[in-house]
Amino acid sequence: MFLGMVFPGVLIGCAAVTPAIAVLGDDGRYHLRLGTRYLCARAWRGLKKPPSPVLPHEQWCKWWSADGQHYRVNPPPGIRPEEGLCGSRTVRWAVLALDSEVDPALVRRRERCPVEQDSARWPPFQGPVLGPIIKALIAALGPACHACHSTIGVFVDHDPVSLQVRGPLTELTHVFLQVNAFLR
Repeated sequence: MFLGMVFPGVLIGCAAVTPAIAVLGDDGRYHLRLGTRYLCARAWRGLKKPPSPVLPHEQWCKWWSADGQHYRVNPPPGIRPEEGLCGSRTVRWAVLALDSEVDPALVRRRERCPVEQDSARWPPFQGPVLGPIIKALIAALGPACHACHSTIGVFVDHDPVSLQVRGPLTELTHVFLQVNAFLR
């Protein structure tokens, strides 16, 4: 069973564990809180004092397009960024934290704050369909990534031939393994 998450940079399995809570904001999304610190509120990163009810958010986005009609994050392999249209934008907004708190494992990806949505700090979604399977996997193998052991695994690694589960992986490790398998 998922009991809590660690502060960033602290290995899973160490004694210092702070439970994570998902708090609903007035933007309709859940924001991850460790102790008194909201991970998505940019102004509060690393500060020890508790945040005010208003959480300042900031997100940087970039894009590239060859024709101005179809956009992607980066140019395709072999294409230099100068060969298309590049752009970026920083968006800032404020969110008011409400009183509704839930277990972060019960928050769907689309309901999570976009600033930390892809972060490995969020546990895997444990909803009604896959939830029992994910809970059993965590109980049997632990929540840590089986490759790097440094943070919570959010992907289930399996052998595509035998379909046997090898364990949870972080997003970065998952992508690394996919790219290496593709290059073989």
